[in-house]
Amino acid sequence: MGCYAAVAALRSARHIVRSEPDARVLAVDDTVANTMLLRGILEKAGLRDVVEINDPSEVVDHLDDLAPDLVLLDL
Repeated sequence: MGCYAAVAALRSARHIVRSEPDARVLAVDDTVANTMLLRGILEKAGLRDVVEINDPSEVVDHLDDLAPDLVLLDL
């Protein structure tokens, strides 16, 4: 994850915390280190419900169950 992406994630997280402190965020990336970094950034910003998926092919299967308010994914 580049520095720009990390800063953008932190800004998004701060906005979400102000408007929806109980928001569920789904972080999707095939690199475990990236989802761990995102989780740390989001939790530091105050989000408590961060779910990580490291196999992008599993996302569709879990969307209904997880019902995330925001999905962050690696393109």
